[in-house]
Amino acid sequence: MRHIKLIIALVVLVVGGAALMRWSANDPSVRGQDANVETRGTNTAGMPGDAVEPAGTPQPGSTATPAGTSGANAGGDAAFVADAAGMNATETALADLAQRNATDTAVKRYAAELHRDHTAAARELSALAARKQWAYPAALDILQAQALQGLQRAEGPAFDRAFVEAMVASHERAIQDFRTAAASASDAELKAFAAKQLPVLEAHLQRARNLQ
Repeated sequence: MRHIKLIIALVVLVVGGAALMRWSANDPSVRGQDANVETRGTNTAGMPGDAVEPAGTPQPGSTATPAGTSGANAGGDAAFVADAAGMNATETALADLAQRNATDTAVKRYAAELHRDHTAAARELSALAARKQWAYPAALDILQAQALQGLQRAEGPAFDRAFVEAMVASHERAIQDFRTAAASASDAELKAFAAKQLPVLEAHLQRARNLQ
């Protein structure tokens, strides 16, 4: 049980916790730099799936600019783009792992739904970033890789429980983040993207709670 709680805590930190704190506080230490952070490919041997590199993604060293640099809330927009990209990449990779490792068929079906929806969201956000020449993370970072590796250590029904609990907690955090962006993002299209994704995230949360 203690091991499962540690896995859940790590997944929540990666998927939503740090993102929410940076966005809500609009921390000057990350203002204007979150979406420009160097992306780090971390797909090591034994890790599920490849590093996520969406089509049209600006690569490190490109002329891409932080999201919403012309707006008053530029730091918040940049942080949200980076964190939403990381959330989608992590959720997709975790869902891929669950489709292979879950023992409960309902959990497998839920994982397939997560994979489909977060892949679509990642595609939409990366296309928006490409159109606006915003920087966009091209791969999982080290913490996201650790979340995947941590969940890999669970097996059987313990894996199912850890995955579902992590999805409940991470979607609760992500919904808060997306609600804030839908209300406060400087860029109108980014605000619309966040608002569009909210019902999807809320449905994911409800499904996860039903599986508890």
